[in-house]
Amino acid sequence: LEFKQDTLSHCSPNTLHLTSEERLENMQHLIKALGLLGDARVDKLHQMTHRLGHMINGDWRRIIYHDATGMEARRFTTFAIGPLSSSFTQQWYYIHNHPWEMRDA
Repeated sequence: LEFKQDTLSHCSPNTLHLTSEERLENMQHLIKALGLLGDARVDKLHQMTHRLGHMINGDWRRIIYHDATGMEARRFTTFAIGPLSSSFTQQWYYIHNHPWEMRDA
């Protein structure tokens, strides 16, 4: 078992061609990791030192949301972020309009 981290240029039968011009031959399996890398400018803009769930610095009035950093290859139907974003927005909309609920929790 060998781990490689590079960018895939293209594929040919049983061969992966990397952008570093390296060729991986006799390849029978490929695991592609999907995800996004965070942008440090967002942390700086919000003066973020930590997150507690989706709350910036643990403040329930300051919410941040992002795409998932990984994906389960058996469930490509859940790749769309729309349905999750809708329920997330409704949840926090309710909390911001009923702040006593959050304070009581």
